[in-house]
Amino acid sequence: QVMDNRPIKLNGRGMRHAPWTVDSQGFYRPPSEKESTEIYGVSGVAFRETLLYFEACGGSTPELAELLNSHVPGDGFVIFRPQLLDERRWYTSEYYFYFVMFCKQLIGRFDWHFGENAPARLSGHHRIWEKGPLRYVPYGGPEKDSTFSMIKAMLDHYAAVGFDFTDLYEWAEGLCREKTGISFRDVVLDIKNTWLSSEFWYYLIEFIKIVTNINNAGRIAAESFDHYELEGFAFAPEGMLIHLLTYMLNQSTRAYRVRVAYAGGNTATFELERRPDWNADKTDKYFVSATSNGDQAVIAAYQLIIKKFLRLDVTPEVTALSGVGSGMVVFTIVWPRRVLPIPLAGLLLASGGLTGLYFLAGAGQPVWLAFGLTAVNGGLLFHRYVRYAHNRIRVLKRQLSRTISANEDKIEQAERISQGLLEEKKQLLRERRETLRRLKITQIYTRKSLVEIISAGEDPTCFPSLHRMVSVLFSDIHDFTRWSENKPSLEIVNRLNAYFNIMNRHIIREEGEIDKLIGDGLMAVFADPDRCLRAAIRMCDKTARPAGFFQSGIGINYGRAVVGNIGSESKMDYTVVGDVVNAASRLERLTRVYHAPIIISEEFRRRLTGQYRILFLDVVLVRGKQSPTRIYEVCDWLDDDCIRRKEELSGDLEAAYASYQSGDFETALSVYAAIRKYAGRCGPAGRPLLGTLTFYRDRCRDLLQRRRSGSLNGWNGVYDFTAR
Repeated sequence: QVMDNRPIKLNGRGMRHAPWTVDSQGFYRPPSEKESTEIYGVSGVAFRETLLYFEACGGSTPELAELLNSHVPGDGFVIFRPQLLDERRWYTSEYYFYFVMFCKQLIGRFDWHFGENAPARLSGHHRIWEKGPLRYVPYGGPEKDSTFSMIKAMLDHYAAVGFDFTDLYEWAEGLCREKTGISFRDVVLDIKNTWLSSEFWYYLIEFIKIVTNINNAGRIAAESFDHYELEGFAFAPEGMLIHLLTYMLNQSTRAYRVRVAYAGGNTATFELERRPDWNADKTDKYFVSATSNGDQAVIAAYQLIIKKFLRLDVTPEVTALSGVGSGMVVFTIVWPRRVLPIPLAGLLLASGGLTGLYFLAGAGQPVWLAFGLTAVNGGLLFHRYVRYAHNRIRVLKRQLSRTISANEDKIEQAERISQGLLEEKKQLLRERRETLRRLKITQIYTRKSLVEIISAGEDPTCFPSLHRMVSVLFSDIHDFTRWSENKPSLEIVNRLNAYFNIMNRHIIREEGEIDKLIGDGLMAVFADPDRCLRAAIRMCDKTARPAGFFQSGIGINYGRAVVGNIGSESKMDYTVVGDVVNAASRLERLTRVYHAPIIISEEFRRRLTGQYRILFLDVVLVRGKQSPTRIYEVCDWLDDDCIRRKEELSGDLEAAYASYQSGDFETALSVYAAIRKYAGRCGPAGRPLLGTLTFYRDRCRDLLQRRRSGSLNGWNGVYDFTAR
């Protein structure tokens, strides 16, 4: 799928719940057994497996951690790679949901997921929404195999107690959008009961767990019980209740086959088995976690139906439970024993009352006749009671069938009405995907802002040129020509592509835009100077890219530029031009001269609002500039020890530079020589701490020699690069 058309988007939508348990000091603590069962139900095993696969697919863990940390509630839940790899930790379903969705976002595929290339089922830790878009029609149609009543009851209950399901409805709409023209929010939610594909049923259960922060589907079903549609169960004899339960479930699902062994008294054993003709592809590799949700919900519903209609004071107990999540679950429900069912007790009381009245009347008839009349009366009443019970059962079955059939007809009618619109919509979606695909290709070969203009329906060829204040960054690889001399062309291209991928990632992250690629160099434009410098620092940071990668120089300038179309009617380039661009290019070239990876202008430095480690370099005159400019070296890409040592030497460097600028080249040379002995090397690569020392030593020698030869005509302390 196209990145911008992902059904589930989380950027800017903060998490609602604390992602893990903490102690009084705010440090992680393992949850209790009850907490892990009902709230923190996702093990670190799932995080570790998913993260390692994410990294194997080229995902950036620092970017993933940054997204997670920017979406958690408050500022006390910060996580990094070591914690994400710790299998002993436990998290909420919501946190894992965000974790997986951000993985998909950074990879660029909504259908990306752990286990996508493995045939085996995944453990119960993984959730069905990992696999991405729906594969089957969500409601009605040939894929229907579970009724909506249980999900409807859950949504109604938790909405009534104050939960906001707006996000859930949006996610559901996004999942269903390409499979049906019927709106889940506007149509399906208004129907009392209908059929769903079990695939969609499992998605909805997981979404409810995310919004409510309850990990146990059984608890969700139990708390929602009063909203279940149970019309027709108002009266049923105890002996028939289990039969009705069996009938109800077998009529409301095509995913399970239910068998019940009623032991009489107060015990029944249930067997829920996946139907052989049920399509297991609806859960794909997530069979265990998805099936567990259904099993837990059904078991809880059975307990509470028995409690309600036997008028029990306590919830019946589940015993001998086995096979949850396996496709064959067996359990026994035991409820408190009663002496007589309530309706039968009433009949006997009524019959006994008739006998008492008979004696009080003093009819003087034989006792056996009185008891005989009572027995006949009781038998007739009981016969009528049994017939009434059977009739209610028939009514119930007829009502269940009628309700399910009527709602199915509503969905089918909605489907027929929307079929033409759906086909038209699918065609529009195909055309949109193709347009997006072409725009994405255009963006790769041009620039993002240009594609956004085209996407908005405007014609950039008609745009007038504008003056804007921008930060311009030039970057170029050092010694690329020498490196590439004897390399195969394919290796050169692959290495360059890898390099530009990393550089572009840092530029995009700071909302910059590559204006053009120039051989092994690039030009990028930023609106915000601080973002521009942060991108440059990351581009030079050796820890952010593979060992032995290219060394590059970066020059940055700030100023007014012309933004617009440059070219002819048949060939145009929407670009940035002006002195600010030319000067940035010149500064990049000076990085080789001063042996400083990042050089910025005075104009750019003045626009920065953040705190950075910036050291003065020189006052120079470069091509395209009529007046000299002060230039600076940015040191933030270095480790703290290197920066500290550079700052310690800054006073000596200023003294040496003052001598140099005043024309006292001999003194400057002696100070630079003394600094050189102390400076040495720093960092893991063993680079010279002060690369500029060699440059200043050579420059002072050159100027001193020119003065002695009489060719240095005046010296104003500004080195003129225009003649170089």
